[in-house]
Amino acid sequence: FVVLEAVTNAVKHAQCTAISIRLELADDRVTAQVADDGVGGAIVGTGSGLVGLRDRLAAFGGTLDVTSPAGAGTVVRIMVPCG
Repeated sequence: FVVLEAVTNAVKHAQCTAISIRLELADDRVTAQVADDGVGGAIVGTGSGLVGLRDRLAAFGGTLDVTSPAGAGTVVRIMVPCG
């Protein structure tokens, strides 16, 4: 669900032309990366949909990391333990 939501956010807000998704299972955890080539500037803060994603992941011991410099796209990294 979190990967789908990250893609939806990119489509709605990033003004991007490309989105990539990378999934990996290793060391009893699933990691995912959703990256776009859009406008950047995404912030995990009050009122942000990213806060909801972070909180959902935290309920399962997972993490959310967002890198989104203005003008340089956004990368959302997700980790969920599964062991």
